[in-house]
This record gives sequence, structure tokens and C-alpha cells, in this order.
Amino acid sequence: MKYLAIILALIFSTPATAQVTCAPTDIVIEGLKRKFGEVPQTMGLLSSGVLVITFANPTEGSWTLVVVSPDGKACLSATGSNFETIPQGDPA
Repeated sequence: MKYLAIILALIFSTPATAQVTCAPTDIVIEGLKRKFGEVPQTMGLLSSGVLVITFANPTEGSWTLVVVSPDGKACLSATGSNFETIPQGDPA
């Protein structure tokens, strides 16, 4: 538990856009859910095997872009606000 607290403090102590922060995927997922109420919304796989996941709290509008390497290391890539979903069929 002490390890989890240290990792979460490191992950969320600075904005993701200021510094790329990485940790095991399960710790990042739990931290985003616990601290911000963010859960996975979209994901896609790059040809390099890297998984890109958008986490968001649709009620509050916060979002985080997470990049997961094939070895399971998740890195916070960007964060923001005003998350919205676009209904299927609507032009962007």
C-alpha cells in the first residue's frame, strides 16, 4: 500500500503536460478512477503495439490521455477539461 501511495503522489503531483509520468498500468487506472473519477472512454492500438486510451469523467469533464507500451508501462500524455462525446453520425 505504501508503494501505491508513493506512485500516485508522483503521478498526480505535476500536470501531465509538464512532465511525462509513467507507472504500471493497473496503478495508473486505479489512480485516475480514485482521484478524478475518470474511467476509460476510448482506446486504439498503434501499429507499433502501443495502446492509447482516453480516460474521462463525463460528469466533471476532466480527461487524461494515457499511452501504454507493450511491456505494460502506462504514461500520462495529456490532461484537459470539457470532455464531450460526439454522437455517432454527427460530423466533427
